[in-house]
Amino acid sequence: MSTLPRLPRWRRETAALLRLSLPICGAQLAQSGMSAADVIMSGRASATDLAAVSVGASLWVPVMLLMTGTLMGLTPLVAHQMGAGRPQHVRAKVHQALWVALAFGCLAALTLGLGSGLVFRWMQVPTTVAALATDYLGAVAWGIPAIALYQALRAFSDGMHHTRPALWISLIGLAVNVPSNYLLIYGGPGLVDLLGSGVPAPLQHLPALGALGCGIATAVSMWSMCLGMAWYTVVAAPMRRW
Repeated sequence: MSTLPRLPRWRRETAALLRLSLPICGAQLAQSGMSAADVIMSGRASATDLAAVSVGASLWVPVMLLMTGTLMGLTPLVAHQMGAGRPQHVRAKVHQALWVALAFGCLAALTLGLGSGLVFRWMQVPTTVAALATDYLGAVAWGIPAIALYQALRAFSDGMHHTRPALWISLIGLAVNVPSNYLLIYGGPGLVDLLGSGVPAPLQHLPALGALGCGIATAVSMWSMCLGMAWYTVVAAPMRRW
């Protein structure tokens, strides 16, 4: 039997799939861009700061990926309920995912904030690198609950076939991360090198925090993404009733 009549349907389905999937790919690339920016910008500070950020990221990034993989289970659950014509069941799924995200995020933050020193001693990381990496993880830990809640709300949005908000909010997170990194890693001297002596005097005296500043900037970008997705969830008409 000829497949020609099927071609229009395949084109429609392929176009619909691309509209859903391309923003998801873009959001993932934007989040990867934040990690790349952390490595590049900390490397310009010093080799020790670069080592500290790299070693610290080797602990918190797998934890974040574990949370993301767990919370992504909400997407098919929401899509299934909507496809089956049972939108009244979506609220309970989303609320349960938010509780899981909150518990998972707080537990991961406590583990990273309190247990990283033991891990670095077990890994025999040099003392200077381990101290900076511990400070870096202590700062990042404040943002882990935020990124967990963001992933839950993103999974809800994706399940509702709204994948573009995650892309735009991930780009906002990247836009927050890069200048925050510059300000906190290099401090006042970095601003003077970039903008010249016209920088206001209070900014010229900002301390250069190195790896610690990179961790603070990462936590700030995580909270900006969380608050952005929460704002969208509240104001977007298709999801407001939940």
